[in-house]
Amino acid sequence: MSARTLRVLVSLLAVGVVVIYFASAQLSENLPVKVPDAGKPGAPIAGLTKRQLDKFYRCKEVYNKTFACKDGLGPLYNEQSCAACHTSELQEGAPTRSTAHSATYIAKRAAKSRFAKNTVAEARERVEPADVDFMVTEGGPMLLKKSIIDQFPAELQVPADCKLNPVSRPPAAAEFTSIRTAPSLYGLGLLEAIAEGDIIWRANVQQKTKLPVKGKASMPLTEISGLPVVGKFGKKAQHATIYSMCATELGTHLGLSNPCFPHSYSATGVDNLPECIKAATPPDPNATGKLLAQLAYYISLLAPPPRLATDDITPAMEHGSRTFHKLGCAECHIPELRTAEKVYVIDPDGPPLVFTESKYPGNKTVYEKTTDPQYLEIRSLEQQAVPAYSDLLLHSMGKDLADGIPQDSANGGQWRTAPLWGCKSKKSFLHDGRAHTLDAAITAHGGEAESCTKAYKELPQNVKDDLAAFLNAL
Repeated sequence: MSARTLRVLVSLLAVGVVVIYFASAQLSENLPVKVPDAGKPGAPIAGLTKRQLDKFYRCKEVYNKTFACKDGLGPLYNEQSCAACHTSELQEGAPTRSTAHSATYIAKRAAKSRFAKNTVAEARERVEPADVDFMVTEGGPMLLKKSIIDQFPAELQVPADCKLNPVSRPPAAAEFTSIRTAPSLYGLGLLEAIAEGDIIWRANVQQKTKLPVKGKASMPLTEISGLPVVGKFGKKAQHATIYSMCATELGTHLGLSNPCFPHSYSATGVDNLPECIKAATPPDPNATGKLLAQLAYYISLLAPPPRLATDDITPAMEHGSRTFHKLGCAECHIPELRTAEKVYVIDPDGPPLVFTESKYPGNKTVYEKTTDPQYLEIRSLEQQAVPAYSDLLLHSMGKDLADGIPQDSANGGQWRTAPLWGCKSKKSFLHDGRAHTLDAAITAHGGEAESCTKAYKELPQNVKDDLAAFLNAL
């Protein structure tokens, strides 16, 4: 073999080694890896690749970040971070137990409401969005209880006469007041991955049966496409996607304007802020589409609540499961749904969503989308069983639970079926946390669930105890 031939072979071999090295590195980046905190609250879903897992932990930093005035916090706000309301005992994604971390919505009947002549109690259960004045000039629709002027006077150094008074309590004119506790964020990516058609099909089936259960799919518009999509998030399924939920929560609770929520609230209306405050705070929007994508990515990949191991299931829990179905609870609290064949989430490292503000004749403001986000396929979310125990539909829950706050497709008396997974870690139940036991939560159900509640009340105590044991195993 000549020296020249040998040199060529050595060169080819070196190239081959380099190709194999980079190919194997690329392959390892896209193979599922072991999650270090698997099975613990706040862990990511199983089956993620190294690259996906690295993004998850990077995006977690945004979730835990404490925002300051220089970041665009406020001017009115409730908390400085996502984790402030959704972290308990260092468990990311869990709701806090303090009622201080709840949201308060207010409204009153509009002057031309169909229910203007009814009593407040009669109207509360039936009002639609067109019937309601959300009191945006009186602190509504959601009270923002803190002001950056009060909390950070030294940092802002605004003139002494520069005021922005938050509304910390419902005004006297509010006819409807609704407290909403912070929800758990566990497993939301799995809920988003459930095919819309399955949820709509289930609603159609319920509408055709003779049972009192008549679920309705919420259909809010998405900020990205502008099209109606089945709502799965929020107490009244008012959010179509995790991304839109993050945008709304940032814009309200933290006061961070963003591409989907372009202007800050004041207690007297959107963007109705004194010039002294505008001069002391960053221009809108404060948060970019990239930050939204990072939050949505992190929440989308949070694992569902850890379930009790099969070996730990007791005969009492099994009996409780049979009671759960016999009572008809499973008509709304569907034991299991499945995710779609293909599931995509917004890439936090891709181009962010961008809207451009334009002025049209008549001083009309229009926001036109100029950049679309990029998506990643997440195979570990595909074709998965989702034991959330919810149909994700809206149901009328009776006058005692009605709050008079309609949102998107939900009227004042309708609520999305609350997922039951993770019951064992909850210390309060229902939208406002009024129930501190499962028994109190069940007996508060009215409306479409009234017959189930009546049957439950007639059960002997030992059967109720078995039902509670089953629910605490979810």
